[in-house]
Amino acid sequence: MNTPRSGKVTVSITARRWPMSTARPPVRGVVTLSAAAVAAAALAAAFPAQAKVPQSMLGVTRHDLTDGDIRHWSLFCDPDGGTHPEARRACDDLRAVEGDLTLLRARYRSAHCVGGHTPVRVEIRGSWHGHIVGFHAHYPNAACPHGTAPSATLVPG
Repeated sequence: MNTPRSGKVTVSITARRWPMSTARPPVRGVVTLSAAAVAAAALAAAFPAQAKVPQSMLGVTRHDLTDGDIRHWSLFCDPDGGTHPEARRACDDLRAVEGDLTLLRARYRSAHCVGGHTPVRVEIRGSWHGHIVGFHAHYPNAACPHGTAPSATLVPG
């Protein structure tokens, strides 16, 4: 198989007669394999990989300190996805603050906490556009992290 500079692939096949007593010529298997490789290369060129590596990857964890329940979600941004139920909204909120997780604590107000005392620990760790980021906080109950943006969408209910 030759590959000229033009990018076109040419396959040359040599035919040869073999005596009846001889097993199949070894060239046939090579030609079949080469043809399959050419077909696979053509398909790969026609359909390039669509998957992009996310620019930001975060792990979001909520630990209920009363009953020990631990929930974890993955959040990928640019492109948005992961196991987080509202990945797009959460990524939009993070983009609005340029990934500055310290604003979570600054925007937290106890007036938004309702309900009894069932403490939770929230932890967010990962990378945002190449920078390592992290956040953790204790709240009186699971409703508290949902009172203000951006934590309202970052920590699923």
